[in-house]
Amino acid sequence: STQDAHAVMAAVEARAHEDSGDAGSLIGERRAAALANLVLGGGVGGAGGDADLTSRRSAHLDIVISLDTLLGLDHSPADLRGAGPIAADIVRDLLADPNVACSMRRLVTDPVTGHLLDVARTTYQVPDRLRRYVETRDQTCRFPGCRRKASECQIDHAVAWDDGGPTDPQNLGALCVRHHQLKTHGGWQITHSQPDGACTWQSPHARTYQHPPEPILRR
Repeated sequence: STQDAHAVMAAVEARAHEDSGDAGSLIGERRAAALANLVLGGGVGGAGGDADLTSRRSAHLDIVISLDTLLGLDHSPADLRGAGPIAADIVRDLLADPNVACSMRRLVTDPVTGHLLDVARTTYQVPDRLRRYVETRDQTCRFPGCRRKASECQIDHAVAWDDGGPTDPQNLGALCVRHHQLKTHGGWQITHSQPDGACTWQSPHARTYQHPPEPILRR
């Protein structure tokens, strides 16, 4: 609301003028520091110190960096998602800082296009680019004989996520709703799944069926 906006501005102004003893800083810089201090939970007066550090709220940042840059073999900038490039040295310093909590996730990308191909076992959700890759590769539902378009299907983990199945091209495939339900609740299972989309099915009666990969370019 308007009242809340004015209250925020008044708090920022008050905090900025409390820090006016720093003759070398401009009022705009003090306002920015005051806003960050208030949002992140800094101590009263904005003086900083250990009390500020322990009371600050955590912030989550997504940074994408190549393995070569991470190891210091390259100095290409990393990408701060939603903001843009960030210097490689800054990222390496952050990772080395014991006061910064970091979690790392392996991403495998196409070396030519840079499109995401694999996010390993760190997430169940299938990223959009990986979903499009699987849909394009499979073209149709992977259940033997089903011709429903892959774009109208769900993306299935051949080995269930709860059983340790990764989110990668080899373990993912397109299944229509009906055949996805058969696999989940009807006793059908995929015994082998290949990176090219081929898979082997086993029925509840232990019969096996092969689903060969569909060629993208037909000669």
